[in-house]
Amino acid sequence: MPLRGPLAQLPTAEIQNTLMTNLVGPALLIRRLLDRRWLPNASIIGVGSISATRSLPNRSVYSASKAGLEHLCRSLAAEVAPRGIRVNVVSPGVIETPFLGGDRAALRDWVSTHVPMQRVGTPDDVAAVVRYLVLEAPEYVTGARIAVDGGAESVS
Repeated sequence: MPLRGPLAQLPTAEIQNTLMTNLVGPALLIRRLLDRRWLPNASIIGVGSISATRSLPNRSVYSASKAGLEHLCRSLAAEVAPRGIRVNVVSPGVIETPFLGGDRAALRDWVSTHVPMQRVGTPDDVAAVVRYLVLEAPEYVTGARIAVDGGAESVS
């Protein structure tokens, strides 16, 4: 749930909705799922955002919700590891989805100067990392956060 704008101008309902959608909802869903029997080497993947580790104007609530989700997943990884459940986080950068909003030309200019790969990512880029973590990653990989951002975090 994207929410953009200065905190002082955001409607209370939108703040609550963003936190419920991006943090509380996933926590409650995972809580319910943990009551179930899990197969060995099971995996939970949280979808974070590079916004969780970056201070961006007009993204305070969105960034906080994703930072909370990422920390929830990393803490949960330690909590459920004895049950054979791995928990990891995939944190997309600028990905070609409707989430990007309207001014794509300005965004592409930003990407060309701030993303080492100089392109916007694709949903397939993110899906490939999720697939790897679920199906191919060693059992010992848990509590990890993998940025799928064309190298943007490495230069910021």
